[in-house]
Amino acid sequence: MRLVLTVLALALLVFCASSAHASKTRTHVVASGHTLGKIAKRYRVSIEAICTANGIDRKRPIRVGQKLIIPAKDDPSGRRAAELRRERAARAASSAAGASSGQAGKHVVAAGETLGAIALRYGVPIAALCTANGIRRDQPIRIGQELLIPAKDDPGGRHAAAARIAQEALRDRAESRAESAKSSGAGPEVLLIPGAPPVYYYPPVGPGRSTLRPVIFYLHGGGGNPHYDCRRWAPVARREGWLVCPTGAVKREDGRPRWGNWVSARRIVMTTLKALRAKYGRRVQLYGNTLIGFSEGAFAAMNIGVHEPRTFNRWLIVAGTDRYWGGSGLEALQRNRNSIRRVYLLTGEHDGTLGGTKRALGRLRRAQVTSKFYELAGYGHQVPLRSKGWLFEAAIQWLQRGGSVPTTEVVSADHKQARR
Repeated sequence: MRLVLTVLALALLVFCASSAHASKTRTHVVASGHTLGKIAKRYRVSIEAICTANGIDRKRPIRVGQKLIIPAKDDPSGRRAAELRRERAARAASSAAGASSGQAGKHVVAAGETLGAIALRYGVPIAALCTANGIRRDQPIRIGQELLIPAKDDPGGRHAAAARIAQEALRDRAESRAESAKSSGAGPEVLLIPGAPPVYYYPPVGPGRSTLRPVIFYLHGGGGNPHYDCRRWAPVARREGWLVCPTGAVKREDGRPRWGNWVSARRIVMTTLKALRAKYGRRVQLYGNTLIGFSEGAFAAMNIGVHEPRTFNRWLIVAGTDRYWGGSGLEALQRNRNSIRRVYLLTGEHDGTLGGTKRALGRLRRAQVTSKFYELAGYGHQVPLRSKGWLFEAAIQWLQRGGSVPTTEVVSADHKQARR
């Protein structure tokens, strides 16, 4: 019996040691000739997991000397490694901010104040103030807006910007966990569609909410949380119409939803619109509606938009790229260009899709589609609704009614004439 117990104890120790080893991430330094495929094969993980863990695009070249996080064996999607990377970045940014000899502060904009006056008051460059807050110098500031003032030893404002972005990301993840823990009955209403995952939605608010109103579909990114996303977008979108957040029908390895292909997404979206109309009658608009798509949701929205231009002739595309269209999509864009009213493209300055977004802008403008572009300074592949809700709200209002909207000048190989 003692021998049996000894063997079992040793086996348990080996198992625990191997489990602990499997849960650890590793770091790989890229050398000459290395590719994502070779690195993934070496560590026996998928390319997608490495990309998720490091927040990179698999089509974007890696550099010699670049450090890549290799997810553990029990993290096949790379999602836990990505969270660990973001948390480390947040701690590092906070440490960098805390190590400053001066303390970063905050300023609430009052009537009549300008960026120049605020920068002069605190003795910091205007450029540093813009970098710290992720805004452009020519962008109007608003009364009551809270601005981060970089420390004296942060002349470029980069440490303050890194701390701000990291803190926003941590806060968003904390809110996501909190929302997931709440009962499913809280928040948006649920529409059940035969053969499709649950659809979350909010009725419109404000004047005219009981009359015919447009429908705004939000298509989540790969691995998104449509219930939580719908809650976040509600304050931004509900004044303009119905907010509808369908769920992708394909499951990732971690159980979270994705779209898989745009044909399936198109079926879900069109079926949902018909079901909403059947339930609420002429309060639901069937044509001239809006699509909002983020990342993989942008892929679905861009293709649904060019193939269903009468139903969805207004798009807000976040972190999209011209590669999402392919040959058939470009043909549909050319064929249906006269039916598409307005498109607003928005991408982070450090997002791997930035170049593709600019090329998509060029495609739209060559097709003579009214389109605008905005580059979020200091941001990457994310949707910072907490700090930039005013920007998304302005974009949706422009899509519905026109007028002015924040834009960024673009001069690229595809679009030589800078336009606003």
